[in-house]
Amino acid sequence: MAARRRGKKKASRRVVVVPRETAQGPEPRHPSLEEVIVAFQRSLGRAGRSAIETSRSELGIRSGDQPLYVVDRLDITLSAGLRVAAGREGGAPGRLLVDFDAPEEERSEVSFTVEARPIEVEDERLTLADLDPLGEDWPRARLRATLVGERGGKPLASAKLFLHVSGRATPIPLTTNEFGEVDVEIDPVGQRYRIDQGRRRPLEVDLTRQVGYFAYCTCPDPELQSNVIRLTSRRAPTD
Repeated sequence: MAARRRGKKKASRRVVVVPRETAQGPEPRHPSLEEVIVAFQRSLGRAGRSAIETSRSELGIRSGDQPLYVVDRLDITLSAGLRVAAGREGGAPGRLLVDFDAPEEERSEVSFTVEARPIEVEDERLTLADLDPLGEDWPRARLRATLVGERGGKPLASAKLFLHVSGRATPIPLTTNEFGEVDVEIDPVGQRYRIDQGRRRPLEVDLTRQVGYFAYCTCPDPELQSNVIRLTSRRAPTD
């Protein structure tokens, strides 16, 4: 069995990020703090997957003659300008934006740790996922329903599902594709929805009358119900 040596050294160096260049110059959009943290998480995940693939291809590692080094923790300190975005500028309201081009006197230091920890995913046959957890397209919601079989978790194609949206009198009928999936976009402001990039249809409910609403899926055969997702259609009152 291959030996695994895990590095636990703290990263004490300041992270310097260069803004992406476009044809018109540096990109003006500032990422949100959660986008930056997720980017580090994804980078660490890709590094881990790369190590696993290397162990499969290198005979010396597979036989245990060569060690496999895995980085499972990053201690990050960012130096950047921070400001709170309102409204559409940063997606969902109250988003903290990171300005890597801010002058030195306007910068703050933000420290966080990224660790490679396994996430326990519940074994559910029917799930409803939020495809925009960071709220980039807020107030629009992008959802994906997935249905898998009981044995082996194989996707069930051409299955009939129903999306239930709070306030709507009748559920929205759905049909899964060859991957057992179906995507739905809900536009509370335009009061429309569409399935798998199809044409927009009337939502038949004004979701902007309330701060939040919820959605979940059901399957009649076999009889299943997905998890419930809570979404927001407008800003909560501040006073």
